[in-house]
Amino acid sequence: MTDAVILYDYEWQTLRALANTAFPPLHADGLLHQRACERVISMLYTGQKRALRLMLHALSFRGSAVGFTRSYKLVTEMTEEEVQQVFLGFVHSRIGSLRMFATGITSLALLVAYRVSPELRKTLGDADTHPHLLSIKAKINTKEVIWHLPKFAIPPPLSPNQPAAITTDVVIVGSGCSSMVASYLLTKKGFNVIIVEKGYHINAITSPEHDFQRDIEAFEGEHNMTSADASTIVVAGATVGGGGAVNWSCSLRPTELVRREFVQKGAPLYGSKEFDHALAEVERVMQVSTKFGLEGGSDNEHSFTNDLILKASEKLNYRAKVAGQNTGKHRANSGFVEFGSRQGEAEGGVAEWFRNSFNNGARLLQRGHVVNIRHHNGYASGVEVVVDGSKTILINCKRVVCAAGSLQTPVLLQRSGFKNSHIGKGLKLHPVTAAYGVFPEQIVNKRLDPIMTTVCTEVDNLDGEGHGPKIEALHHRPLLTSFPLPYRDAKDFQTKVESWEHLCTLLVITRDKGEGKVSFYPPNPSKPYIEYTPSKYDLGALLKGSLSAANMLYVQGAQRIFLSSTFIPDFVSNKPVSERSIWDDDYQKWYQEAKRKEFILYDTKVGSAHQMGTCRMSVNGPKHGAVDGKGHLYECPNVHVIDTSVFPAASGVNPMITCMATAYVLANNLIADLTKLQTKL
Repeated sequence: MTDAVILYDYEWQTLRALANTAFPPLHADGLLHQRACERVISMLYTGQKRALRLMLHALSFRGSAVGFTRSYKLVTEMTEEEVQQVFLGFVHSRIGSLRMFATGITSLALLVAYRVSPELRKTLGDADTHPHLLSIKAKINTKEVIWHLPKFAIPPPLSPNQPAAITTDVVIVGSGCSSMVASYLLTKKGFNVIIVEKGYHINAITSPEHDFQRDIEAFEGEHNMTSADASTIVVAGATVGGGGAVNWSCSLRPTELVRREFVQKGAPLYGSKEFDHALAEVERVMQVSTKFGLEGGSDNEHSFTNDLILKASEKLNYRAKVAGQNTGKHRANSGFVEFGSRQGEAEGGVAEWFRNSFNNGARLLQRGHVVNIRHHNGYASGVEVVVDGSKTILINCKRVVCAAGSLQTPVLLQRSGFKNSHIGKGLKLHPVTAAYGVFPEQIVNKRLDPIMTTVCTEVDNLDGEGHGPKIEALHHRPLLTSFPLPYRDAKDFQTKVESWEHLCTLLVITRDKGEGKVSFYPPNPSKPYIEYTPSKYDLGALLKGSLSAANMLYVQGAQRIFLSSTFIPDFVSNKPVSERSIWDDDYQKWYQEAKRKEFILYDTKVGSAHQMGTCRMSVNGPKHGAVDGKGHLYECPNVHVIDTSVFPAASGVNPMITCMATAYVLANNLIADLTKLQTKL
């Protein structure tokens, strides 16, 4: 058994029997299905692949399979009903590794079925060609597209043994939210900037027409990345614009409680007037507003799910509010977001920073993987970049800015030989799960409805230190709504997946107490190795948030309510909404039973779309942080870290605004350094 072979034929036959039972691909081509499965498996960490193949190997031979199946039949010889019973044994096992195996099979089956089965996508109401994409393409030569990328010319090699070399003032590694702000401020002051991005620009012209194809191109690990123990699905942007390109327009400031904690942990920046100004300036440029939609004549600026959050919270006396949107006071729609903010709403959104950067002369090198930062005796001279997987170039510069995010920045620093013990540690992920309500008579969210325009904060401070869940709306796409679904059996799971249009899915997202770490992954130098397991406290917080979400769904009339746990039964009620109270006997009986349960690993599905804290800031020296109070790397002061890596703890809200305001302050510190250097020269 080697990693070079994805699956031997007997392993594939066993996997197919299990996957087709867990979730059939609906008449997909068999070879296409196999290749898609193997592609997903090839993206796993080495340890994950070996664990999967060991289990498939064991189930492929009678002597070893009987201990798992309690049958002398192989799963390839069983009826569908018999395979289902074996699979449910894994789902409900007390052994975590067996639950992990079952969860992996279910997720693989669902993901691959969606990718290879047009019939499934049609069943889920997900058209092969996005109607909004067609409308954008029809207008592509008009002013509707707000910015274009500058051309980047790579010079020829200096000699057969010397790669091409370029000189600039500042190299920025990564093109996400912090890069946008830093490049704008630097170029505005006349400094030469080169931004290096390992992904490419997905816009209305280049975007794949299928959602799943766009996901493969726009996200780290082809939208198929997990923590090393597979407990947490991790979603991170990997395109021009980074997280800003795939953010759902929700724009929230960090709370005063969180800012005070950041200060106490050695980052006085977050308690400063300078940071207050940065927050205001970021919101001004992006036109963040809670007043959106009504100007355009819309009857309601919210989707069904967002509206439910506000109305249910009012009934229950829960704290809730409208969340700011960076869409220029226009009604935010999912089409706008899905195309990476490439079609602006009245010049709003994160792209405004880049548009001005490029107008000021910034250059962008796409498909450029920064192999390492060249440094000697505490001074960095530039970066080494591999372009398109083949050509190597050197970019010489006065300053290197690491703005590749909390997964890639620490890996680049580790790969470059920096040794500070805080590099890669302290990873925060804001774990999320979902609570569901079925509204059979309602098309819950239409395709272009806003995604996340409201937030309930009733239980977001369970410990007095700001740790606890918020309740928001999940982007209403089939795969996103399906992954956290509980797996009771194949029929129930398929019914719930196919009821997608009628599912009101509430996102439960908690500010984590637990943490993990990120390290360099030698088999794939561009892939971070993520070690993170949701803590017991954070799983408990997710349960509390899910129960509050269930209350909201109940008072608004959901016919069926279920959480992301196979150990908590569905609740069903046909009582009219006008007669409902959370104190109803049947609902309270279900609620109290659910409250006594626990969310456990590999049963409750946990994901993350926020990454923070892996190069923490501290003014107290290198024993307490990786960077100082101005963003300088302690080991090499002309290397600056300007992204969510510097957060001393989790932000507790979508980190975009906090990240960009941090970048605003740190980029101005960098400008002061460069100006001082010019004065000396």
